[in-house]
Amino acid sequence: MPVRRAAVRPPDRQLPALSRPGHDTYIARVWRLFDFRFTHHPGTGATLLLAAAIYVNFFTHHYILDIRLGLFAATTVLFGRTWMYFKVWRVRRQMPLLLGLLLRALFIWLAENIGTGTRVWLYPNQVSTWAMVSWHKLGAWYLLMLVSYVLVTLVTKPEVYRHGETGRGKYK
Repeated sequence: MPVRRAAVRPPDRQLPALSRPGHDTYIARVWRLFDFRFTHHPGTGATLLLAAAIYVNFFTHHYILDIRLGLFAATTVLFGRTWMYFKVWRVRRQMPLLLGLLLRALFIWLAENIGTGTRVWLYPNQVSTWAMVSWHKLGAWYLLMLVSYVLVTLVTKPEVYRHGETGRGKYK
């Protein structure tokens, strides 16, 4: 029986850039299901500039200066006070928006480690022996989540949460 070889990703290929549409769809779907509302949400112009800078950096950081640390700081400045309110069943809950995006990025990064640990696919540095997926990828996933979120806000405008409102989500 022939041995199946794991697929090796080319080192210059950016997985986040290739799989972005699926994340947009996920965010749009949960936004509607959980009836997202926000406090202290930044304006569209500022969020678009940040998302554009993140996206450009995904492709240019191999050739020119990597401004990832500055982008992390900019996300904190812009969204640091933003809280997301969502409805689970009939109860409103809340969390900082950046925490929600970071948790999503963390779960994707963990899944990536499981995928490479089981040799479903490998990065070039994992061909001879497995190594944990770089923490840099977690940062890339976090920034990707922010880009996806901003793109969804162009279609579904963020509504302001007003204290005491019950919402109009699917499950009332």
